[in-house]
Amino acid sequence: MPHRYIHGILGDAKFQIALPDNWNGEFAMGARGFSGDENASGAFKTVGLQKGYAYALSDQGWNRFTIIDQPEDKYYESRRRILQLTQYTKALISRYYGKPARRTFMVGGSNGGHNTKMMVEDYPEEYDGGLAGYGITSHIEWMGSNTRFVRNFDVIASRIDDIIAKRTARPNWDPATTPLSPPLTPDQLQALLNIYNMPAHVGGLAFNIGRVPGSEYRWPPASAKWPLGSYTAILGYATTSVAKFDRFYDPNGDGVLSLDEIKAWDPNLSPPPVANDLRRFDNTGARPWCTSAWSRRASASPAPATSWPCISSRAWGTAEPNTTPRSPPCSMLSRRGSTTARAAAAPDPRPRTSWWAGWVAIRATDEHLRGTADELRSRSAERRCTRG
Repeated sequence: MPHRYIHGILGDAKFQIALPDNWNGEFAMGARGFSGDENASGAFKTVGLQKGYAYALSDQGWNRFTIIDQPEDKYYESRRRILQLTQYTKALISRYYGKPARRTFMVGGSNGGHNTKMMVEDYPEEYDGGLAGYGITSHIEWMGSNTRFVRNFDVIASRIDDIIAKRTARPNWDPATTPLSPPLTPDQLQALLNIYNMPAHVGGLAFNIGRVPGSEYRWPPASAKWPLGSYTAILGYATTSVAKFDRFYDPNGDGVLSLDEIKAWDPNLSPPPVANDLRRFDNTGARPWCTSAWSRRASASPAPATSWPCISSRAWGTAEPNTTPRSPPCSMLSRRGSTTARAAAAPDPRPRTSWWAGWVAIRATDEHLRGTADELRSRSAERRCTRG
């Protein structure tokens, strides 16, 4: 799509801006993934430009691979840098097109999905809503799930082919009641169950952040046999992040974290300042946005995204979120992917982006929303969320 492209730096954050010739009067502010930079827009930019949205994306002033060695760089810097670029781009749009953007939305996937929720919640005057793709709900719970995964996978690694074969043959297989042949050792069985069941909590709500049954083919290290294997990538998140997440963590006091020490990190054992710092990232569900998750994605459990309806429901005063397009909270879970397919394609973001475009149009014009919060609070419904 014909558009004007701008690349620059605000503070220490690199950014890109795309201003389409066929502008629809609206602005989509992007948020990158945990490993991305200002060019890591995914399909959000492509689809946005096709639909006429102005688009911007920041590298947020830090990089996953260098943040440990940069004392001045913080994960929470993302909040300030995204806001800075949002306001700069709004002013640029007004000058370039001769009128301000009619509406502004946040969009992003993974860590960008988390940032989408964070910005819409924290700055309601800046954003009219957002689309969060498989977004993290809590950074501390997400990184904790990564270290839990790798240390438990190490225990079952020698039997992973048998586990995948069994799950493929019997999708509803329960390893606790139907042993493999030869059976897993007690330690291996417990490690497998630990991968499926990882307790987590956000704002007093408990949920399972474990990997879903059926995703086992994505657990091993990537190889010709298991090309979608994610073990190495998940371990990479931990090795580049744990020391920054928890500045107090140094089990043997030598000033260097070994690989085994990184795998053993448990945020539940960290001192209070760690949680006080990282819990600032936890989403609250207090503002309207749409979220989607892919249940087979191994590098991030779908639970952070799919737990959001519970979090949002509590914020809006009901445990049963209305997920029709007219309601503020909405959640979509894609179950694409197959336990028998080694190269299952990632879900196409275009259908949900089109759906979202229709949803925000309804949101902008429908008087129904003005009374939604009171309506939701007045409903009595069976709670699907577990109180922590």
